[in-house]
Amino acid sequence: SLTEGEEQLLWEYVREHYPQKALTCEQLLFIWSGKNISEMLEETAGNDLSRLQNQLRNSPYFSPDSRRLFLFHANNEEEVCANLAPKEWTNQQLEERIQEQFGALGWKKISFYGGEKRVLLNFDFPDAVNPERFHAEKENFSEQTGWQIELAPSMNFGAAMALLTELFGDRVLKTSYFVERREFIVRLSDRDSQDTLKASRFLEKTGWQLYLPGDGTEADSFGSSQSVSCNVRENASDMGMFVPEKSGLKPMEQNMVLYCVDQAFEGKRHKICKKSIRSDSMGKYLELAFLSPEAGRHYSQLLSQLANQLQWRIAISDSVNQNGVFETARKVCSQLGIHLWQNPSYLPQKKQLQLKTTTVLTKELVQTVTEEILDLTGLECIILNK
Repeated sequence: SLTEGEEQLLWEYVREHYPQKALTCEQLLFIWSGKNISEMLEETAGNDLSRLQNQLRNSPYFSPDSRRLFLFHANNEEEVCANLAPKEWTNQQLEERIQEQFGALGWKKISFYGGEKRVLLNFDFPDAVNPERFHAEKENFSEQTGWQIELAPSMNFGAAMALLTELFGDRVLKTSYFVERREFIVRLSDRDSQDTLKASRFLEKTGWQLYLPGDGTEADSFGSSQSVSCNVRENASDMGMFVPEKSGLKPMEQNMVLYCVDQAFEGKRHKICKKSIRSDSMGKYLELAFLSPEAGRHYSQLLSQLANQLQWRIAISDSVNQNGVFETARKVCSQLGIHLWQNPSYLPQKKQLQLKTTTVLTKELVQTVTEEILDLTGLECIILNK
């Protein structure tokens, strides 16, 4: 058989001396080696001829005649360039490769983004996927295919609810989950000796912590749907608390506190989405929810002043108001003439907002959109084109 360089040299010779002519494999072998058919059969028992036939059928330089398959013609330069160009992987080929490399991880769905040569793997519980194992396979996949592959960060909450039912049966009374903290809080009708073990199994399978009120790990965190609710939470000190500098002074009455906070934020660019009265081991404190914690931190100085004036501890909620963030993003895009072909999505692990648009955006417009959304929501924004 010929090397690639030798095959190219034969192609150039045939193009120069036998243009537009279809040749048999025997003729091509004679042109290259100077051996006629009888000499070749005597020396190699036809092995050279057989190898060359197989090579020519898969050659980027030669193609069999469409009617007389025993004849071969030299491809033109455009055909050769196209044949030598890296072949794009089809979705089916990519899926087969993904199944081979990532099948053991238990993915549920594949999303292809051809324009970006990017694949998203969807899992029921992406936080439970071994990151080191995934990263190793990811690098290998990218080298082989030229495509990037990522984990879709969102949990399948339906699968999580099904797992809770499997673990605790009809004892589940009420369930809440907190995306930012990656935790579930489940209230049960009664307890048994296996519940702590089952909570550990939930963590192992999902990557999310499970708290069962009454087990000593988390106080009851369920509140009312009113704009002001009273909850109990033991780890409020981890939430970025603004504490009055002077202790021992009488705190302001609760309703007056809420009124003063409203007055302080009147006309501000970022609105408070929800005010909640919560409690921890140190007593009551005020929690303020904004579109995102990052948006609330714009007002750290103001909140510190309010804590001193009101003699109340004030915390910024660590939750993201996804509906509010999405509505804000849609308004910004509408004002700038940007058409979204899918609803915005929130990536909690990266704390990023993702927008998909059919509008071709200039670099300046992308910068304008992302800066405006960052300022209004506190979240970085990624824009993908269809």
